[in-house]
Amino acid sequence: MSLRYVLTPGGSTVVLSDAALKTMNHYRQIAPRSKEAGGQLFAQFEGDDTIIVEATPPKWCDRRNRYNFHPSRWLQQQEIRKRYSCGLHFVGDWHTHPEAAPQPSQEDYRNMQDCFNKSIHDLNRFIMIIVGYAEAPEGLHVTLIGQNSVQLMFCENNL
Repeated sequence: MSLRYVLTPGGSTVVLSDAALKTMNHYRQIAPRSKEAGGQLFAQFEGDDTIIVEATPPKWCDRRNRYNFHPSRWLQQQEIRKRYSCGLHFVGDWHTHPEAAPQPSQEDYRNMQDCFNKSIHDLNRFIMIIVGYAEAPEGLHVTLIGQNSVQLMFCENNL
């Protein structure tokens, strides 16, 4: 069940692959004591479309609790280098929230813009996905974040 997200109908898309959705879905905070989880998004490009082929799982040394997720930046850098050598591009991050239809916090926006500004890349924007406990697509919040921009994407259809 891949999902296609757009800013405007007929525009460029972000496609979430089955594999990426499966990883993110596995960490939904369904139980009352579930901790936030997250990882990185790796993609291939096909024309104007971004195909997210992998969402990495959280790592053993990430700091996690019910309402916060702080990844190991060192391990993330290692993953970026490894996957880039295999033809995959780092395009953003994902994490969970303990709510059905997740909404980003100001800290979420700041962290992603900080990541965008401090990273070396040729992209116009990074992708931030927040995963709630409702089933996709209702339980996904997909946002494009650039240096000075935040744009919400909409699920166009199930592929």
